[in-house]
Amino acid sequence: MTALLTLGESLRRDDRDRFVCALFAPAGVRESLFALYGFDREIGRVVESRREPMLARIRLQWWRDALPRIFAGSPPRHPIAESLAQAIRAHGLGQEGLERLLDAYDAEIDGPPADMTGLATCAANIEGSVTDLALDVLGGSAAREVGRHTAIAWWLVQRLRGVAHQAAYRRDGLPLESLQRAGVDIEAMYMGRGGQPLASVVAEIAGMAEAHLTEARALSRDVPRAAIPALLPATLANVYLGRLRRADFDPFNPSAQQPGGGRLRLLINAWRGRY
Repeated sequence: MTALLTLGESLRRDDRDRFVCALFAPAGVRESLFALYGFDREIGRVVESRREPMLARIRLQWWRDALPRIFAGSPPRHPIAESLAQAIRAHGLGQEGLERLLDAYDAEIDGPPADMTGLATCAANIEGSVTDLALDVLGGSAAREVGRHTAIAWWLVQRLRGVAHQAAYRRDGLPLESLQRAGVDIEAMYMGRGGQPLASVVAEIAGMAEAHLTEARALSRDVPRAAIPALLPATLANVYLGRLRRADFDPFNPSAQQPGGGRLRLLINAWRGRY
């Protein structure tokens, strides 16, 4: 229990949006969501070290080797591994979903997808896997199609919100093919100057996210109320897309990077069973 409480505090600090969404889940499953989201956050950090691919893959392999032990109920002494083992035992989560998540992050180590199609596939493989597992925890697996659209939209929005951070470390978070086609000056982007060419790429990705949100909401009648906490990131995605739009899709605009917000809308949507 102490590990789970510590994990919840860590998630609150490092991924406050997901932490807040998880708080709308029943108390009995909240800790399992913390474990799942904490695992995803931990693996995501591997990608951030992709400038040293060999080191990143060594770290990833540690988790691959740990998974059988985690599912056998004898996890290594690591707070996330121990918490994840408890969640797996409590909800009968499958190993395939976690392996798919590891594979998707492994592909990211070599750099972002080359084009928009690859970007959407990456979103589905990473965030889609996490959302599927969250729906299993919540007992809302009937909402998988809605979950897929919500997951893709949320991941794309998060990728756009991370452009400034990635650029500061001279990393490309967006498809190189799209950046080149739009005429983006990569060196200028690394210095925080994207201009209209970058804004056009951001607007295209934002449009993809909005299209997936529209698809998700078109299926709202098929969504069991139990699934709502896993789908609430759609509410926050809409908030962040609005900020990007008002900033003319400039990812370096401070208003587009502003964290938080949308809490009242989350509360209203959770109460109404919407996302």
